[in-house]
Amino acid sequence: MILFEREGDIIDVSSGYGGSKKIIDAAIEATRTNALFLSTCDILNVEIAKSIMQWFRHFNMIDGLNTDIEEIKTVELWQSDDYKEKIKAYLSSLSLNIVDVDVTTKEFEESELPDDMPKSVKAQLARTLKGSQSYAVFAKHRVYDAEKNPTTKTHTWKWEERESSGAKKAFRLSGPVLWALANGGVLIIDEIEAKLHPILTLNTIDAFLNKESNPNDAQLIFATHDTNLLSYLKLRRDQICFTEKNEWESTEIYSLSDFVYLEEKNGEFKSEKERPDTDKEKRYFEGRYGAIPALGSFQDFIRNTQWQEEEQ
Repeated sequence: MILFEREGDIIDVSSGYGGSKKIIDAAIEATRTNALFLSTCDILNVEIAKSIMQWFRHFNMIDGLNTDIEEIKTVELWQSDDYKEKIKAYLSSLSLNIVDVDVTTKEFEESELPDDMPKSVKAQLARTLKGSQSYAVFAKHRVYDAEKNPTTKTHTWKWEERESSGAKKAFRLSGPVLWALANGGVLIIDEIEAKLHPILTLNTIDAFLNKESNPNDAQLIFATHDTNLLSYLKLRRDQICFTEKNEWESTEIYSLSDFVYLEEKNGEFKSEKERPDTDKEKRYFEGRYGAIPALGSFQDFIRNTQWQEEEQ
């Protein structure tokens, strides 16, 4: 449904936009050439505009291959006692075998800069960073005795220096994941499975599928190459989409719910949707859904390589 159309200074609002005519006319009059009509309506408390603007405020997109910036967001949330406990509980649920997590902050010191940095650059950075806060994340692990029994002793080290790539990503994602769940936001993650064990990926996605952990109906949209998720995630057919390049090399997207099969029953052919209990991963590898690479040229490469080796 079209809510409004704008061309230059002319704004045509449909009846579905809601709000009193007096307020809408005032919003049209008040909207500057370089301003958004939605923003003006949001200021004037037009309900649908506030809802749309809220959606954008709660929208977050993450590159799953590079989550460094998400660590800063997670540390910012850590400053709230409520989020601190939730982040700890979330990491504990992922079975990372970590007794405790801590984040320390302190004011920037020039001594933290590398010694081999040029003096002029070092001086400029020191002036820029003066008064800013730096942080460090620590993981506390249990110490075991010679018989492999746990002791009361623990050992702490910097998260960045000793934890696995998967644990690092789990910490960095914990803030955005928990924020989305708490606020009913939309979280988009490309390559969600990168650096994560499949079970960690499953647990992250399950947090959004579980009404108890997701009471505010937060939405997770992710791209993945992990075909295990087709088998082990309890997703509806319309929640699974495939992407495939067409002959013009543009990407087409289609849903599993689009697939219809003709099955014979009592001498009649009837159309049937893909069954929920179908082995979707197996069917995907059989090529029934498309969206798989064509490796014909790769086979030629193997044959040509073998031939060249024989010649040598």
